[in-house]
Amino acid sequence: MHRGHAEYGVAVKASKSLANFEVSTDDGHSIPKVGFGTKFPYCGVCIDTETLEVSKRVAHGPKIDVEDSLTVDLCKMPGQTFHRKALK
Repeated sequence: MHRGHAEYGVAVKASKSLANFEVSTDDGHSIPKVGFGTKFPYCGVCIDTETLEVSKRVAHGPKIDVEDSLTVDLCKMPGQTFHRKALK
């Protein structure tokens, strides 16, 4: 992952990576490890690495409800409208 994938033009930054096991990149960067009993943050949720329970991640800063972050129009083609808004 950290070497990237040229065909898709993507790469993972080691500085933004986190693992629940010991790992380092090919060039020797050590990836930080979450502590035992700590929930693993991933894409807005937290995953308990012991029970695999998934919960909503509580962010610090202004309180923003997920329900208020995107509106879906009730129209003839709501799926296409949602797709257009999500990819803006």
